[in-house]
Amino acid sequence: FYLAGNIWLFPLGSHPFDFGNAQFWAYVARVYGPAQLYYLPEVTSLARIWGGIPYIEASFPYEPVIAYLSTAIGWINSLLFAGGGAFSVTSPQLGYVIKSVNVLFGLADALLIYLIMGAIKESRRWQATAATLFLFNPAVWVSASIWGQTHVISIFFVLAAIFLAEKGLPAWAWLALSAAVLTRPQMIVFGIFLAIVFLRKFSWQQNLWAVSWTVIANFVIWIPLTLATSPSLPVDIMRNNFHIQEAGGNAPALTTVSEGAYSIWPLVTYLAHGASGLQRAFTPSSTLLLGSITYQLASQIVTAVAILLVAGALLIRKWATSEPGAYLPIVAVGVTAFLLLVTDVVATHFLLALPLLLLCRRWIGTLAYFYVVAIWTVSTFIPMYGELALVLSGQQYPLFEAGHNAFTNFVVWLYSSDRFITVSVTANICALLWLTLFAFRRPAKSPTMRSA
Repeated sequence: FYLAGNIWLFPLGSHPFDFGNAQFWAYVARVYGPAQLYYLPEVTSLARIWGGIPYIEASFPYEPVIAYLSTAIGWINSLLFAGGGAFSVTSPQLGYVIKSVNVLFGLADALLIYLIMGAIKESRRWQATAATLFLFNPAVWVSASIWGQTHVISIFFVLAAIFLAEKGLPAWAWLALSAAVLTRPQMIVFGIFLAIVFLRKFSWQQNLWAVSWTVIANFVIWIPLTLATSPSLPVDIMRNNFHIQEAGGNAPALTTVSEGAYSIWPLVTYLAHGASGLQRAFTPSSTLLLGSITYQLASQIVTAVAILLVAGALLIRKWATSEPGAYLPIVAVGVTAFLLLVTDVVATHFLLALPLLLLCRRWIGTLAYFYVVAIWTVSTFIPMYGELALVLSGQQYPLFEAGHNAFTNFVVWLYSSDRFITVSVTANICALLWLTLFAFRRPAKSPTMRSA
């Protein structure tokens, strides 16, 4: 049902800009090599791929894991549909290959959630429940099979790192965590929290051995790219991403308090400036909030404080790493706080926190568990679906277009409704507060642990 349902969604729509970029990157990586991903997109016009719209340059903002994955997708498409030769950037077959890879990673994510729930001593029923809630989550389906985003791939490596750590395999856990950080910039936050967990969970001898091999593996992975570009490529990518997204290096119209996501900032713009509708989310982050403090600066301050507090909690609370999975709710608090507090976040980024929330059932209770998962799912799915509906071409995707689809029309109305935005952001804040309340409380020992 999962595979058939997602395959049915493939031709329903694709994000014209993000997915157009993904197709272009697969083409460049296959025809010119992965190193050219850091050159050619900067000097190539994609107006034809974007339906004639001169949007922005299609800079490749990712580290080597996605670069090599784009290369693999290009080769798979070339072998299956072009006899090993060149292919069209806009071919539907290439789009289906990209989405198929996403769907398979989503399936692997659900399996890892099932295995992790078993590793932290959850019952079979809750193992199956958590895996099912991810596997058939509408936000996951829209992200992977319509939008065409790769967040399920980043999630896979994070879950793999957690599972390997719970199984007592530090070298493989560190390697998986480094791979997760090398998928997209937002994963650095996961890297900070889980690195602290691993340092406390394993002995210094185990960590020394594991980190040493991880450094060697990363050096080998980077060699084909750094030899063709520069030894500073890893730092250059991170620095450029921060400059564009969080340091005001982009055009003000493109650096907003939110890219449609229901973070706290659409509520703040409503209360502080009386913004309404979608303008609540798309207010430039360079706008002054209080005195000389802009939204962007305020976001950086509160986000940094939240990350430091969560990192400090992981450092000082010994039980968080001495009991199986006890660190998961604290890490979930840090990731959800980051997504709610940072500016310029896209709705699809909210998907990154969903697996962590699904793994927290034991520590937050059944009622809070279903509330948090349901709220996070709705507040991820609606803006994701709504933004797609606003940017998709009705001529190219008539079944998805609001004029032909009653459900799409309803979601677009919700997406831009002041009342729904306010309720969703408030519910997200309540979910974070509820999660924080349970996460920082020492859990009671289970009967099995007490008897042992």
